[in-house]
Formats: sequence, C-alpha cells, structure tokens
Amino acid sequence: MNDILVQVVDEHDNPIGGASKAEIHKKGLWHRISRIVLEDGNGHILLQRRKDNDGRLWEGCWDTSAAGHVDEGETHYQAAVRELEEEIGLTGATLTEVAYYKTEGTYGERILNRWNRLYRGVISHDARLRLQEEEVAETKWFTRTELSELFETSPTKVSDGLRETYGLLFKDEL
Repeated sequence: MNDILVQVVDEHDNPIGGASKAEIHKKGLWHRISRIVLEDGNGHILLQRRKDNDGRLWEGCWDTSAAGHVDEGETHYQAAVRELEEEIGLTGATLTEVAYYKTEGTYGERILNRWNRLYRGVISHDARLRLQEEEVAETKWFTRTELSELFETSPTKVSDGLRETYGLLFKDEL
C-alpha cells in the first residue's frame, strides 16, 4: 500500500504525475484531497478523531467524517468513496459535491498545497461503522452548537480540513 502514488496536479488542477505523500509534502507539490461530511438528517454531524502520535497530519484532532488524498489516476469522487470505506467502514452512501476549492498551508515541516472537493452525505444516526485502527481513534455525532463550542474551547483539537468545511457548509452560522 505504501507504493500507491498521490495524484500530483499543477496550480490549475491539471494532472501532471504522481508522487509519494512524503514527496508532495516536502516539495509542496499541488495535489488533490477529498473531504466528506456525513449528517444524520436531524442536525447531527459525524466527526472522526484522528489517532494520537501516529506521525500523520492533525494527530489527535477532530476531523471531517472522512478525508484523504486522491491517488494517481483516481477521481475525487472515487477517493471519497474509498476513504469512507477505509476510514469508517461505510459503503453505499450517496454523496453530493458541495464545494471545490484551493488551499495552501503548512503542518510542521509539511507544505500543504491542495485542491479540495467537499462531499456531503446523509446516513442513519445508528449506522454501523468499522473504524480504521491505524488512523481513527473514535467517531462522534455533534450538533452544530457542539461543533461551534469545540472550535471555541479547543481550537488546537480541530483539523484544518474541519475548519474549512465548517466554514463552507455553515457560513451563515459563524
């Protein structure tokens, strides 16, 4: 699995090749990310908390329902479906694209130049999930009020992706 390459793109999101995650983050290569926010239809949003001290991005932080790099030759949508299954064991969810945006940032020494697509889906509050042991510590349903409180009281425990998606999905409530 470590030999799978991430889709590298130019500054206009045109595919130009593939590279490892380590290489894209070290060199600041533009790449693609798919993000998914799942809701239960009753005002609750499913978040995952990333594992602590695993060497990955945003360790121990709350993040979107699922998210991940788009592999070389894969579409954003295919990556979204794959990440849902890999990270929380969910298959068959209907996803709707709600945003397409470009971000630039850093995480420690890593340079994060990304083209993001955000998908939204609705699942049952009691859907059976199977968490990826290597990446996901837990999942939890949050109301929008609880999510706002999380941003306010624990800003260092929220990933950049969750911050971005919250701003896009619920900008009227900020």
